[in-house]
Amino acid sequence: PLPKIDVHEPALHRELKPLMNRGADMTKAADGFRSAEQFATVAYASHNTGVPFVVLKHRVLDEGRTLTSAIRESQPAADATSEVQRARAEARSTILSIGS
Repeated sequence: PLPKIDVHEPALHRELKPLMNRGADMTKAADGFRSAEQFATVAYASHNTGVPFVVLKHRVLDEGRTLTSAIRESQPAADATSEVQRARAEARSTILSIGS
C-alpha cells in the first residue's frame, strides 16, 4: 500500500511543481483532491498529454468524470487508458519516494 501523504505535503508539492505551469500555486492546485495519488496522477497526466492541469482537474473534480474520459475529450488521438496507467504509475512512484 502507498504511504499516507496529505495533498498539501510540501515534499509532494516540490515533486509536482516542475509538472505545472511556472508560477502555479501548488496549494490551490492541490485543493479538492481526495488523495495525494489522485492529485499526482492528474498532474502527471496533464504533463504527459499536454492537456492543461486546470482542464483535467475541472473535469475530474467538478464534472465527476474519469481521468480517462477527461483526457479523451481533449486529446481524442491519445491512448487515454495507457496515459492514465502511466500517470498513475508515476504518481505512485513519487509518493513512495516521499513516504519512504
